[in-house]
Formats: sequence, structure tokens, C-alpha cells
Amino acid sequence: MKVYIVTDFGLPKRLEVLKSRCLSSGFEVEVVGNVQGLDIDKDVIISTNEGYQYDIFEKYLPLKANVYVLLNDKIKFYYFLKENRDLLQGIRLIPTYGKSYKGPNITKTFLVKNKDGWASEFNQIIHGNIYELIQQYSHKHQVQEIIDVKHIYGISCSCLFGKILGIYSYKSFGPITPESYVTGFDAIRTNHVDIPAVRVFLKKIFKRLKYNGIVEMEFIIDHHDIIYIMECNPRISGSLMIPHYFDWVIMPYLNCLHQRKIVELNMDDKSLWCKI
Repeated sequence: MKVYIVTDFGLPKRLEVLKSRCLSSGFEVEVVGNVQGLDIDKDVIISTNEGYQYDIFEKYLPLKANVYVLLNDKIKFYYFLKENRDLLQGIRLIPTYGKSYKGPNITKTFLVKNKDGWASEFNQIIHGNIYELIQQYSHKHQVQEIIDVKHIYGISCSCLFGKILGIYSYKSFGPITPESYVTGFDAIRTNHVDIPAVRVFLKKIFKRLKYNGIVEMEFIIDHHDIIYIMECNPRISGSLMIPHYFDWVIMPYLNCLHQRKIVELNMDDKSLWCKI
């Protein structure tokens, strides 16, 4: 079977790992810079970034809506969730501040996130007046409350037409500090979602968006065990460096495209659960 990897070559290490793991799994691989000449109904195509996922699946998107832009933009993603609060049963949004804020004149420390940022290096912790921060940052950034983090909980999924094919998750343990987002943290890694509210959320949102491709959802669990949705990254995650990520997320996706048959994951079957 031949796999086409569509990439902008922006993350060469990630591309090399993806190519290497496809080859070691017995696939023939061709790396291309666009989807011209490829046919999603015949070819097995995977992308390293959200833009090309849109190009691959554009013909199948409802009303031609670019769900990848919606999910990748942290501000648009939060607006979507605010408009679809039925998705959030048992899950909270982190308090955020934008141009519509009319509340108290607060001066304290906030987390300022680039709306298109894809790593912690795009985040800033800033002490300042909320109205001044909104004026300075709100057009390209999301200004958030800082949450007292107990766990960072990330789930990567592969999906076709809103159905979940495979899952890789991690849950951090040990102390989490702002530096942890840069230096890394220890985590338990599994092929399942052990929090029912998160499991339901994932099923609902991907079904509603009829999502196709690879995606990562990141959550925060605070010291009161309250779950917050942090952000979405509609692309292959840096967790690709963990071998099980390829086995649990990428392989089911490639196999379903090759077989032209969607094999949906039974997320509630605990007999299938394992961890590393």
C-alpha cells in the first residue's frame, strides 16, 4: 500500500518520524507538497498540518466550512464552544477576556496565548491590568485566567466522517509549573479516555463537525478535579515521537482509508484499554 504524506516541510523532524514509521510498517511512501493529482476516494493520504487536512477533505466538509481553521484558532474555538454548550456537560471553559468584557477593573497575572500558536513557546504569563491587556493583545491572542493545574490531559484522535478510529492519551503526574510546558512532564500514556465526560465530549464534537483527519484536544484538571477544555490542535501531535502514537492513532486511520471502510473504535470497551 502506498501512503502520500502531504506537508509544508515546516516540522522536518516530525515529517521524518512519520515517514520512517510508515516505511517500517510496510507502506510505500511518497512525500508531496500539495494534493494536486491526488484523489481522496482512491489514494491513502495523510497530512502533517491542519491546512492540508482541509485540502484533502474539503469536498466532504458540511457547507464547505473550514473546520480546521475553526479548531486551530483558540479564540474561534472558544466562541464555538460557547455557542454549543451542550457539548460541555461536566467540562468547563477557562475564563477568558476579550473586547466584549465589561467587568471589574482587574490587575493581576494572566496567561496570554497566541490564537494560532502551536506550542507553549507562544504563551506568555503577564501581570497587568485586564483592560490594558485586552487592548494590546485581544486581536491576535486569547487572554485567560491561570488555572492551578493538577493534570494536563491530552487526547489525540484519528477520525473519519465524525467517527473515532483510534486514540492516544496522556495524563501528566507530578507538579506542573509554567516551565513544565517547555521542559516537559512525566505522564501516563494510554489508548483510551478514562474520564466519561471527556469521552462524551469527544464523541459529540467530532460527530457534530463530521471531522476527518488527526486532531488533539487538550484539557486541564485542577486541584479540585474540575475539568477545563484548554485548546484544540487539528493535526498530528508532537506525541508522534512516542511509538505507540503511531500504532494507536495513525495506523487505524491509514488502514481505514486503505480498506475504504470505517472501523469505529468502541471507546467504552475496557477490555481494549492498555497503558504505557
